[in-house]
Amino acid sequence: MSLSAIKDSVIEFSQSFFKQEPVISSIKPIDNKWIVEIEIIVHNEYMRQRAKKPLIETYKLELDKSISVVSFERIRMRELGSIEETEDI
Repeated sequence: MSLSAIKDSVIEFSQSFFKQEPVISSIKPIDNKWIVEIEIIVHNEYMRQRAKKPLIETYKLELDKSISVVSFERIRMRELGSIEETEDI
């Protein structure tokens, strides 16, 4: 399976579900599936009216061996521009 095909599948899912293209931050093969992390920027009317910064939500997607998204979960949420603590590599 090519990374390009995985990227295309994730973008198609994101545009359908979130109505926007994601930023893909990681793609990992695990067993017979792929784990992909994406970031989505959330702008909504409530935040605009209260002069709040947009949120960045990070999701973990699981794709099966035919690269269809079979599950996803939000794993982080932070305000745009905030500093996120990272693990040492």
